[in-house]
Amino acid sequence: MAALPGATPQPWMVKKAGTPEGKVETRQIRSEIQKLDRSISIYTPPGYQPNGPPNRLLVLFDAGDYLDPATAMPITMDNLKAASRIPPTVAVLVSNVRGRRLQDLVANPVFADFMGKELIPWVRAHYNITHDPAQTVVGGFSAGGLAACYMALRYPNIFGNVLSQSGAVWWSPEQGIENRDPIYETNWTAKQFLASPKLAVKFYIEAGAFEADHDGTGGDILEASRQLRDILLAKGYEVHYHQFVGSHDGLSWRGTLADGLIALLGR
Repeated sequence: MAALPGATPQPWMVKKAGTPEGKVETRQIRSEIQKLDRSISIYTPPGYQPNGPPNRLLVLFDAGDYLDPATAMPITMDNLKAASRIPPTVAVLVSNVRGRRLQDLVANPVFADFMGKELIPWVRAHYNITHDPAQTVVGGFSAGGLAACYMALRYPNIFGNVLSQSGAVWWSPEQGIENRDPIYETNWTAKQFLASPKLAVKFYIEAGAFEADHDGTGGDILEASRQLRDILLAKGYEVHYHQFVGSHDGLSWRGTLADGLIALLGR
């Protein structure tokens, strides 16, 4: 990793002496819907109390990546709360089951039912969190960004905010993941929002300037994110769009995560 002088600052992920720290614990949850066990990690903010006003809720996919020290998600959360940029927020990080990441995250209705019918009720039963979808964020990067959009389509009564970091919204059932052909339409997600009634959902969508379609596949992350943004705006959604100078990697996402949280949860 190298940072040149003109790189965008990433101040929120820098550990600061004296800043109160939250806690991260790992639990196992059994899904009867998916017939498997899954590891989840829960971040509770500094000063978390099981009683009192409920915390906001953030749900992120790819737990291992967001908890990696190079990404420093817990530090970002600590700093944002200390600076009063977001309210007290509990974060639930969903780990992947070996060999199932894309199977679960690419518009899988069974996985969505696990999220809506098992995971969220379990978290509500064990932690002091909001039941208000307007104060609940679901997010992720790449396939996780696509999954976040899909969760809002399936369960807008739970997930009222979507944080998509370079979301793979170019995906369509015809395109698939591995074999892409420009003869097929892209951006199935945008078409679903276009066809559905307007939902009570707010969006933060970002993509990198270098995530453009260089291979003639009919549109990659940059083009598809712009298209999704425009369709959502035309439907009357609140959309915060950000284009960063970077490609498809966590070096940018670790810094822009704070921007998305401020846009969606900030006071």
